[in-house]
Amino acid sequence: MKSRFWLRAVLCGAAVFFLLRQPLPPVLSPILTAQDVNPLAPTSRATVVATRSGNWSNAATWDAGPPQRSARIWIPSGMTVTIDRELEESYEWVRVDGLLRFAPDTNTSLTLETLVVEHHGTLEIGTVREPVTARAVLTFQHRGGPIDHIYDPFELSRGLVATGRVEMHGEPRTSWVSVSEIPQVDTLWLTLDRAPIGWAPGDTVVLTSSRYGEDETFQILSVDGASVRIDRPIKNARQFPVDPRTGSAYEGLSLHVGNLSRNVVVRTHPDYAGQPKLQGHVMLMHRGGHSIKYAAFENLGRTSIDPVTDPLVGAGGVRDPSLCPPAIQSENIRGRYAVHFHMASPTSEQSIVEGSVLVVGRGSRLKIGYINHSSNVVFKDNVGVNIDGSTYFTEEGDELGAFINNLAIYSVGSKLEHDEQPRDVSLKNHCPEVFERRRLDVGHRGHGFWIHGGGVAVTGNVAAEHDASGFIIWTRALDYRLKNTFRVQFPVALLPGGGQWVLPARPMLPIAMVPFAFQNNTSYVQAHGDNGGKAAFEVNYHSIRQAQEFPNAPKNVFSGSLGWNSRNGLLTTYSGWIRFDRIRLIKGDLSGPLANRGLSMGMNLATQGGNHNAVSNVAVDGFTTGVRPSTETTFENVLVDGAPYFPQGGETPQPAPGPTPSPPPRR
Repeated sequence: MKSRFWLRAVLCGAAVFFLLRQPLPPVLSPILTAQDVNPLAPTSRATVVATRSGNWSNAATWDAGPPQRSARIWIPSGMTVTIDRELEESYEWVRVDGLLRFAPDTNTSLTLETLVVEHHGTLEIGTVREPVTARAVLTFQHRGGPIDHIYDPFELSRGLVATGRVEMHGEPRTSWVSVSEIPQVDTLWLTLDRAPIGWAPGDTVVLTSSRYGEDETFQILSVDGASVRIDRPIKNARQFPVDPRTGSAYEGLSLHVGNLSRNVVVRTHPDYAGQPKLQGHVMLMHRGGHSIKYAAFENLGRTSIDPVTDPLVGAGGVRDPSLCPPAIQSENIRGRYAVHFHMASPTSEQSIVEGSVLVVGRGSRLKIGYINHSSNVVFKDNVGVNIDGSTYFTEEGDELGAFINNLAIYSVGSKLEHDEQPRDVSLKNHCPEVFERRRLDVGHRGHGFWIHGGGVAVTGNVAAEHDASGFIIWTRALDYRLKNTFRVQFPVALLPGGGQWVLPARPMLPIAMVPFAFQNNTSYVQAHGDNGGKAAFEVNYHSIRQAQEFPNAPKNVFSGSLGWNSRNGLLTTYSGWIRFDRIRLIKGDLSGPLANRGLSMGMNLATQGGNHNAVSNVAVDGFTTGVRPSTETTFENVLVDGAPYFPQGGETPQPAPGPTPSPPPRR
């Protein structure tokens, strides 16, 4: 026995010695820490330091007078510096360990390349108690040349990076309103469904369209209740699809108008807008409790819809793309998004983004707009325009929070067929170690909302004019087909009611088994790309084994939703255990050269393994196939082209139909 013990010890020791002598593999997709943020603005390199609290323009606030052009500025812990005017200089960086605030009652601005808010620091551009009543602008300006990888191998700089607290609060205003009375071509008036709050002459508004890519942007000249006069005539004709049974437009449909103007603005300098590698980004890291209300985010984000790459960093933290030649010809670093909540954990204090707007130039090819990554965030009453991958996004499946009453307008998508594993095959062939450790590359095909998991409620949102899907629930695990990665799971304690149905009791649950709540959402003018597998709504890889593993689990809720002018209505794949209720799907009038290519599907229920759905109060109109049923599914009051639907085979027949389901309420 002793000889075997010593033999094993010797062999283990030899193995350890061998491994320690091997070259370290590159570090990929790291979990970023304060050690990665600190080098962006080291206190040892500061050229101006705040030595007392006071106004920015007051020479006594600083050790060497007010900062000059290209200064590196440090606000230490315990110091409060107030920006009290529009600053004319552009700075290299500002590091905040204390408090940096913008005076709320006078026009202010700050222009710099990188703003770092450290763990104990705070950035305030208005607060709930003192919202900005004038105009505050934070601008990220490129200083020339690429990002320096010696001190910033992960390309975190050039933007706002915060491990401390961020609060922004502008003047309240209505973000978006429905329009059920279609404006005619050449008119100068928009008749809204309700009077907006805070809209004023000079504001920029965008009007969606019933045809893909034909939304239009205007300036407001005047507002009279629910009537808005615009600065130029409407150019593109709009119409609602016509019900062939009545000869009239379907009832309950509407377009939408979003207001893109706010008095708190975070932006990339206009000289570099539309050049993703030169644009800024916002990353709020490793803590919750942020509050962002009534702010505009303009031309932010660097990660594009091209195949993503993770920074290749070798021994000593040196960035080196040549570690794996010739696989990566052009780097596209993941995670540099417009408004990014990064890994605060779902148990963190809840953050909120409300009444805000995110807009980028059309054709910028940016991948993600608003993102909740393993955090706890509520996005409410926001607008996003022209994000070509996914306007609203959850990344891992362990996120908590909600998307409530948000509007997403237009995406062009990557034109690739799948949202899946990393797509650069040359990397797999030339550097399998790197390929196998990479993260999923999803959300690039053109979606309004990409929902990865069930912990985030999705209620009252609208998606219009997206190349792929208006809404997609997609919960394939991170470790699917990937090696050397980690399995994401959801804390059972965060489930409604504490997850009493998870028996025997255990702390974590696979993300595909977390029941979702999807209610009163609207999706129109979708799926106009060259891939037929796109729809107004999609549900993929969710709860396919729920009946076998957790038969007492509450069913996923998909209710009160409307899809129109879409090649396909609702598609599911490897999904089940869903209660579909009060849903209306209308193929309607499609646009574009590929719009009518191939067959169309109203409601496709995945057949893999029997999916235990319950379908009630559903109306499907105009598709080649109205409903493709699955086994072990019940149907009640389902209409296809106005006629009662009676399933074939083992499904439960439905009783006599009731009234046609009404669409979700307008806003």
